[in-house]
Amino acid sequence: MSIILAFNWWIKPRIAKLSIYDALLPFVFLNTFRYLGLSFMAKEQFYSGFPAIF
Repeated sequence: MSIILAFNWWIKPRIAKLSIYDALLPFVFLNTFRYLGLSFMAKEQFYSGFPAIF
């Protein structure tokens, strides 16, 4: 509930003034780096000679 209230009171008025590109750009960066970090940790992403200790 508090997240919804914070969004309506703080974030929504600020992003309403921005263009769609400027409003979505931070979310795109956040999700891009989150995806890249998770894909780096996936077992299939490593080559067979990668140290298992990592």
